[in-house]
Amino acid sequence: MKYRKLQTGFTVIELILVIAILSLVFALISFNWVASLPKQNLNSAVEVLVADLKQQQLEAMVGIDSGGGGLMNHGIYFNTNE
Repeated sequence: MKYRKLQTGFTVIELILVIAILSLVFALISFNWVASLPKQNLNSAVEVLVADLKQQQLEAMVGIDSGGGGLMNHGIYFNTNE
């Protein structure tokens, strides 16, 4: 009776298939991540703007002076030169 040696492991086709599937999943994840970056930047800018507006509103209602000793100018000023 001949004994056949057991061979364990993966074939080249199986390895290539797994690598292709993982590459496809990685590509889909990276495309979705890159597409969401501008939206995250916009949301962050909006949050900062809303926080600044609320702070200036509070200072105007309370009458906090910015240390100038004169008229209290509260507000948000946008630089249009950039």
